[in-house]
Amino acid sequence: MEDPGTPPYRDGTPEELQQFAERKMTNQAGFPAHVLVAESDYVRSQLLSEAVKAAGASSMVAYDGEEAIRLLADHTPDVMLLDLSLTRPSSIELLRAVRRAHGDDMQVVCVTRGGHADLCAAATHLGVTTFVNTPFDPTDLAATLHKLVA
Repeated sequence: MEDPGTPPYRDGTPEELQQFAERKMTNQAGFPAHVLVAESDYVRSQLLSEAVKAAGASSMVAYDGEEAIRLLADHTPDVMLLDLSLTRPSSIELLRAVRRAHGDDMQVVCVTRGGHADLCAAATHLGVTTFVNTPFDPTDLAATLHKLVA
């Protein structure tokens, strides 16, 4: 699989930014990558989902832990973007369930607004791949996702 490369710097030309955004993100099997956005805030979930699509992947959205568990019963995404303040069940309980069901095969990126040192430590212990702070830069998120599924 071809490396999508590093996104152009923010002062890159519009054409460079568009070319980067148009590269389709594919998983190791060569198929389009799938991302589960587990985010309790509606607006943030839509922003994350649109950023995922702009990065060339497909996305599904869950607004709480129960919905994420239902989606994970039928789908195995390549990456999950996990809101650290997720409830019903908590983000940490959901992460434990993901690790029991999928081991370390699913990449997990925690989305945080900061101030959750205890949750970040617990998530790191459970094998979270990386963290994204909000507000987030869509180009940076795209680069992170491309690296994870390469």
